[in-house]
Amino acid sequence: DKFAGIVYIYGEAGIGKSRLIHESQKQIMKENRVSWFYCPCEEILRQSLNPFKHFLKSYFNQSSTNTVEENKVRFNETIDYLMKRLPVDRTEVEDIKKELQRTTSILGAMIDLHWEGSLYEQLDSKLKFDNTLFTFKDLIKIESFIQPVIIEIEDTHWIDNDSQEMIKVLTRNIENYPIVIISVSRYRDDGSKFILEVEKVETYQGLPFHEIDLNYLSEEGIKKSDQMQLSVGYKF
Repeated sequence: DKFAGIVYIYGEAGIGKSRLIHESQKQIMKENRVSWFYCPCEEILRQSLNPFKHFLKSYFNQSSTNTVEENKVRFNETIDYLMKRLPVDRTEVEDIKKELQRTTSILGAMIDLHWEGSLYEQLDSKLKFDNTLFTFKDLIKIESFIQPVIIEIEDTHWIDNDSQEMIKVLTRNIENYPIVIISVSRYRDDGSKFILEVEKVETYQGLPFHEIDLNYLSEEGIKKSDQMQLSVGYKF
């Protein structure tokens, strides 16, 4: 039950990154109880925290065809179900649970749900942003109490700056949480490999990093990419 670090998967468009991820996900989830959270980056829509907002809309079963009240009901039902699933044999669970309950409106604001007079509405812009990062992290930590969490960030080369800050917060002081972050990206225009900002910060140098470069697989290896499973030295 340890943080497994960040796994980078590199490759040009069409080389098999999605196939590798799909087959790995299918194999891992067949053999283990794992939560796989999909957070795609977009080339055009590089809005603040967009990959994580995309994930949350799916997580909370939100729909653009619902009314705001209907989406709020789905949001609250998901929070209630999450709380019921939490284990009772870990001392830190209760503290994080209380904090998430206190900051629920901040999580809701990430998917455009707002409550008049809520904690989120009372904060200034900077505190809203800072608390958003830590509230999302609390959600991920709580999910990891239930079962290991894999966060897949697709097309990371298009990630927005605020999402880079989110990853810094997510990877800080989580050594004892079963979480893996997978960064799937193409190469930069100059041929260099995209790395997350967290790798450039000295205080994060102890984090485990792993790399799979599909351009360096043999032709036979690429053809067999559908049979590959992510190997990061981690047991679920």
